[in-house]
Amino acid sequence: MHTLALTLLLAASVGPNLLIPSAPGTFWRYRAAVEWTVADSNVVRSADIDWETTLAATRTSGATTVLVLSGFPSDLCWYEPGTKPSLMALVFRSDGLYLEQAPEHEIDAERFATAVLASAPAPDDHVLSPIPHVGDCLGGSPGRTDGLYCWHVDRRVRHDGRPGWVVAYRTNPDEQVVEFVPGLGITRYEFRHHGTVASVRARLVATGTRP
Repeated sequence: MHTLALTLLLAASVGPNLLIPSAPGTFWRYRAAVEWTVADSNVVRSADIDWETTLAATRTSGATTVLVLSGFPSDLCWYEPGTKPSLMALVFRSDGLYLEQAPEHEIDAERFATAVLASAPAPDDHVLSPIPHVGDCLGGSPGRTDGLYCWHVDRRVRHDGRPGWVVAYRTNPDEQVVEFVPGLGITRYEFRHHGTVASVRARLVATGTRP
């Protein structure tokens, strides 16, 4: 499954709807503090690294748009030196935003985008409604009231004068926190494992479009 580099924009159509820039060459650059436990040991390492997310493929059919990103910040959740970017699909539908992680072996962004567009997104991958509200708990198990195992909208935020949302996915073993700001994207991404040390604290430092 899970979680999030996006630039969310409020659009006047369908809504407001959730969209992100889809021009070829779009990128988002992050500065991240990462911690990891060396394999087969109790040794914990840490580093400050630069990480980049890029738009790899797009597909649209009717009211559904699929954007495939390479290097979504969740790739850093179990970071170790040499970590490579994987593919994440952002699926925009009339009922909001879904995130779908590519299978581990999938490296063809165009093929993955086509496959995602042809299938219905899993309910567990539902991250935001078209008009997010604090307290929303999407993609979780019906009947749960503890805010766990769902994408929970924690609060509204402002970044450089722009409104956004903090969305968190919390489980017993770990938690992810993603800050979405319309017009900017994911301005913050955090992950923390509650057992074996593994953590990420990433912040957006630049975004743009390459020729």
